[in-house]
Amino acid sequence: MNKKVLFTVLLFALALLVFNIYTTKVIFTDVAQYLNVGKEFANLAVSKVRNTPGYAYGFILGEVLKFSPTLLAAKLFNAFWLVLDGILLYFITRRWRSLILWMFSPLVWYMGSWISPLMPASFLLLFAYYNIKQFEKTNKKKYLAFSGLALGLISTLWWAGIYLSVFFVLSFLSFRKLLLTIFFGFFFALTFSLRILMDYSLFGLPFYSSLKGFGSNIAYGVGLAGAERALTSTLGEFALLVVIISPILFRFYRVNPIENMKEYLFLFLTSALFIANLQLRYFIVIAPIMLLVLSMKILLSAINQAYLQRRHFLSMAKNIQG
Repeated sequence: MNKKVLFTVLLFALALLVFNIYTTKVIFTDVAQYLNVGKEFANLAVSKVRNTPGYAYGFILGEVLKFSPTLLAAKLFNAFWLVLDGILLYFITRRWRSLILWMFSPLVWYMGSWISPLMPASFLLLFAYYNIKQFEKTNKKKYLAFSGLALGLISTLWWAGIYLSVFFVLSFLSFRKLLLTIFFGFFFALTFSLRILMDYSLFGLPFYSSLKGFGSNIAYGVGLAGAERALTSTLGEFALLVVIISPILFRFYRVNPIENMKEYLFLFLTSALFIANLQLRYFIVIAPIMLLVLSMKILLSAINQAYLQRRHFLSMAKNIQG
């Protein structure tokens, strides 16, 4: 990592720190569910908390609050994952522009002070995607294992991650041999089992939070829950989705749908799920992959343009000499 990139990362981290220090709004959707569970695990709660779709993320928050029992500590823990997203984007592309593209995404700052498992999920999904692409290039099974472990951990921290995992397998492994999918599923199960073990430890029911999460999704889907949704205003937010993720995301149309068919399928399925649930914040999970695909296209276009300009210059120089 060169000095320019290191300076950018430190500036990004400092900006998120200042942003969280001076942010006054702290009550966001689902924050109470996760934060209260964290307070319980940190022995800071005055009552037992049971309104949450999963306890693993709250357990991690509890460890953070044990170290520093402040709201700022919980907020910075989540902002830390946004910085890691930027670093991983740079690591994958080896281009400073990819980091800048992420750093100036409005969605990053929209979620910058949110206490939610969505931020670690965004990093883990990008890590899973990177490893599955490495597996496609090298056919080394260690990358397939890393990808499975990351997706299992997403589903442990965030219940909706189970749906993303299904879409991921359909998009990137559906045309592979069954044995490879089973191999992937084994490592997925290793980290997903952490959710099962925690449920069993707390309630004596291994699939307590999974059944609760699945049941609440069904109730939401048939209209038994979430009836207070403001459809009109939320659709208005989605009308600005392209700009919110990145002001230059409109250039996504230039990404070759044939060469990136798997990415298109995965992003389409996950976007359809998020839009169906009218949850703008969920897009932070897939935004790094969207920006990665976009940034690679921009970089390739810039390289091709520079190459053509160089050829044109050499041709002109040759003509002058002649």
